[in-house]
Amino acid sequence: MNIRDFYMFKNLSADFIKILESKIIQHKYDKDCIIFYSGESSQNLHMLVRGTVRLYKHNANGEELVLHYFKNQSLIGEMATFEGMLYPANAVAETHCEIWTIKKEDFTLLLESNAAIGLQIITSMGMKIKMLENSIDLNISKNSMQRVASLLLNSLGMFKEHSRIKISGILNMTPETLSRRIQTLSKDGAIELHGREISIKDREKLQGYLD
Repeated sequence: MNIRDFYMFKNLSADFIKILESKIIQHKYDKDCIIFYSGESSQNLHMLVRGTVRLYKHNANGEELVLHYFKNQSLIGEMATFEGMLYPANAVAETHCEIWTIKKEDFTLLLESNAAIGLQIITSMGMKIKMLENSIDLNISKNSMQRVASLLLNSLGMFKEHSRIKISGILNMTPETLSRRIQTLSKDGAIELHGREISIKDREKLQGYLD
């Protein structure tokens, strides 16, 4: 993949691309390889070019809480990098991955000369804040049925993108519990099942589980 193919850099000048090429380091990770651990110092900006990365933490009982799955052409951990914080979660390669890194100080200098990239960073960080808020809401403030109903209402596409096992991890429940909750919602007429596909039949009834 060429640097210009990464969404953040597609409109940059040839001179700017040459500078980036001299600063970016390419890494490849096999499935299940750790990219960074929670508590590590964040010195580099990580750009996921190919594959899928799982971001997760462990609760007080040592159970894994999945925060998010990142797919190719995503920034990972940029909030920690730019805020000078330690990584707040672990990142692991869910599949074979290719990741580009660039030192924070090098990227900061590039930002100063290109406002368009700065806007991309702000947008990405805003999305991460929303993602964190959704994760906290799903895993702390709701019971299992409310978590399923909330994800269906707000992120129905995730049920198409991920397996039920991955969805259950995101919702902090067993696959069996997720299956039972989906069946209950189907019998109640809130959703319709078409094989493994899910569609919302009655949004008000689904919203009722959250009230």
